[in-house]
Parts: sequence; C-alpha cells; structure tokens
Amino acid sequence: MSESMKREWAKLRVASRKDKDGSEYFEGTLTFPVIPLCPAKVQKSDGTTKFSTRSALMQAAKNAANKLSLELVDESPVKQAAKKSPVKQAAKKKTPKVTSPTWLKS
Repeated sequence: MSESMKREWAKLRVASRKDKDGSEYFEGTLTFPVIPLCPAKVQKSDGTTKFSTRSALMQAAKNAANKLSLELVDESPVKQAAKKSPVKQAAKKKTPKVTSPTWLKS
C-alpha cells in the first residue's frame, strides 16, 4: 500500500453496562486522530447512546468512521477466559473399568 493510500484510524472503546432494571446495553466512544483529547460517543439516529447488541454498536461506529474516511480499530479491553478450577477437573477423572473375572465366563 502506498503512502497516499494509507488511511487514518478511528479508535473505538466499547463498554457493557446494565440499566436499573437489569437489562444489559452497550455504549461506545470514538477517538479521532485529528482531535485525540476529545472523544465522541457513538449514537443512534434518534440520538440515544444505548445499543442493545455489540454488533449494532460496531456497525454504527464503522459508518461514522467511513463518513470521515477513517478505518475503525477496536480498542476495547478483552476479557480473558476464567481458568478451570482444579476441583472440577478432579471430578472428571475416569473410573477404572470393572470386568468380571475370567473363571465366571463359560
């Protein structure tokens, strides 16, 4: 890719939150390279910033970045999977197979 073809990056941070009634929603913040100290919240066409799914938020952020000729980079912290506890692993051990004695077989 040549120097003239390179595009700037818009950085997205996604946060998962819960309402007072317990329903989960997503909010996102875009940071642009031109004004890095002034992040902007991603919002729907009706002006709300709460998205029901992460993919809906990502699509809105991609559209906003494309309008400004920017590439989107997801900077959200990735949660690591929890390690399996040793108690659960010990319970999964196979029990020895019990066979009948050979003298009973006839």
